[in-house]
Amino acid sequence: MKEINDDFGSSFRDHILNDLNMENIEENPIVEEEQENPNVVKMSLYELLQTQLDDYKNRYIRAMADYDNLKKNSDKQYKGAFIDGQNSVVEFLLPFFDDFDRMDKNGFDQVAFNIMVKELNEILNNNLIEIINPTSGEKFNEDYHDAVHIEYTNNKELDNCIANTIVKGYKHNGNGKIIRYATVSVYKYSE
Repeated sequence: MKEINDDFGSSFRDHILNDLNMENIEENPIVEEEQENPNVVKMSLYELLQTQLDDYKNRYIRAMADYDNLKKNSDKQYKGAFIDGQNSVVEFLLPFFDDFDRMDKNGFDQVAFNIMVKELNEILNNNLIEIINPTSGEKFNEDYHDAVHIEYTNNKELDNCIANTIVKGYKHNGNGKIIRYATVSVYKYSE
């Protein structure tokens, strides 16, 4: 076995021994534990390094197993939260399906329909959902509107203004995210 005499080798050896909490090693690469003990254990530097390598391998395997478990648990929690979200949306819609069924059986009632629309708007407001319903003549804003049709006009003031709203849009006030852009037709100036 080759002895380690250079500075790098001895500092490396010292680092390994400190990491293994073994303090008394001589220049001879064989370590003896407690000389008074009749069962003297002799270990070469190679065996020390092999022991440390095995320890690192075991730590690595445990860390990878912990990571896999964390990933599985995170995926499970994400799927559970997604399903809970779906259930809450369905739970929110069930009273309206019931009302539609009653209207289908008893005939259309404008008053009942207006009450349902009012209740839906209240639920949206309570959940921080804002309706984007641009009016005719309002300036087109690509952050909130989606233009799908152009209407030509000879009025220069109406250029790039909304002609009419085709479908309302919705925005979450809590985070400002657009849920659906308002679909509109836009005036374009033409001489």
